[in-house]
Amino acid sequence: GIVEGGDQGRAALQILDLAEHLHGGESGLGNAAGRQRSQPADVLAAVGGLEIAFLVGVCLGAAARRLAILLDGFITSAAGLIAAGMQPLSAASMIAATRSPEPGHALVLEALGLEPLIDLGLRLGEGTGAALALPVVRSAVAILTDMATFDSAGVSGRAARLDDAVPVVADA
Repeated sequence: GIVEGGDQGRAALQILDLAEHLHGGESGLGNAAGRQRSQPADVLAAVGGLEIAFLVGVCLGAAARRLAILLDGFITSAAGLIAAGMQPLSAASMIAATRSPEPGHALVLEALGLEPLIDLGLRLGEGTGAALALPVVRSAVAILTDMATFDSAGVSGRAARLDDAVPVVADA
């Protein structure tokens, strides 16, 4: 991870400025000093790779099909942020599975307005956060779609009958 303000942070910002310059942008990717932000596709072209571009497409495709997508880790969340920049409505399809200890990941999730389902400080990769969060998502869906209501279970009138049957003792 890169800590902002440290030597690594300054080096990272210089690299982002160089990438931006090489791609002809004036986006302020590496300069938070008030330059105008670029379009998400410009950011992707400047500092993203094929993996992130693919994941942006997955996020946009899932949103277009009204499917939920689990963002697991910093890279998938960064792709989700770019997708949300391209199509703001896509963020509604995103679920943060976990938050990694990488400082940038918390910032990306904050920008997306997401809280992770689990926050165990995982840094394992390979989709472990999503694998742990998926049963939580499946359980939530089952509760919303399969759980009986009081009416459908035939218990809606039971509480009223119990109130009548239980004597109320008033303090004298």
